[in-house]
Amino acid sequence: KTVNGGTPMVLEDRAWTAKNLLSNGQIAKVVASGTDLAGTGTTEASLVAQVLMEQGITKESIIQEPEATTTAETLWFSLRWLPEGTGKIYIITSEFNMP
Repeated sequence: KTVNGGTPMVLEDRAWTAKNLLSNGQIAKVVASGTDLAGTGTTEASLVAQVLMEQGITKESIIQEPEATTTAETLWFSLRWLPEGTGKIYIITSEFNMP
């Protein structure tokens, strides 16, 4: 499903969740991830970042990770941005991405 024939609803839902976590001070940054599996020249990370900014999340709050092809890879590649001693992280994904 898409919003107004454009952005997939699943990305809108994820962006809304991220915005709420940021607004409540539960997270400091959002990692937008995903490579260009379709070969279109645009990564999923850049599309997700665009949706996040449309939801009002500042560019400075978004980290783009353009290499991951799975949720597990997103977590692995994102470790480099986690401050030492981070107690917990939030994974904002969809049920169909989880085994």
